[in-house]
Amino acid sequence: MYNALLEYAGVTLTEPMIDHLIDELADFHASIGQSAENRLSIRMTFPAETLPQAFRIGTGVVEQSLARWEASLAPILEVAEVMTEKEFDRREGWDHIPDLVNAAEAADILGVTRQRMFQLIEVGRFVSVQRIGERTVVLSRAEVEKYKTTMTPQVPGVESDRREGETGEVHIARLTEDISTDYPAR
Repeated sequence: MYNALLEYAGVTLTEPMIDHLIDELADFHASIGQSAENRLSIRMTFPAETLPQAFRIGTGVVEQSLARWEASLAPILEVAEVMTEKEFDRREGWDHIPDLVNAAEAADILGVTRQRMFQLIEVGRFVSVQRIGERTVVLSRAEVEKYKTTMTPQVPGVESDRREGETGEVHIARLTEDISTDYPAR
């Protein structure tokens, strides 16, 4: 996918023309406006195999759309910025946004209950946790999938909180200590 910013001089932008261009360029997710230099400004996204092909597609589609609006129109291409969608996202600061999942989706990935997922979140097993409002939690899918690789294989119906590198004896001793703390002998 490629992203193009094209600016044309020699075009007087009107509301009906904007409506026409929006309809004509709908498949290209185009945004249409006027630049600071009073040029017609169009940003759009579309598939192409190479940068030169993307340039030809972008300019061709826009110029055909303008010709269908008014055949005598003589737009002058003043600015053409064409780049991969990945480069556009990087420039806009969107490349660092991780794929997020909510707690229920994370629980499904890990094969645990939602209650166990919230326990893991509460004890700080995930650094990417973000709370949205009072009841919604999201976290990085990559972090959840990485955590899954460190989990001890589960016995159906039995959950484990065995820590990475923890031997069976140490795990049992820690659980026994936790139980005795939570439920002291009478």
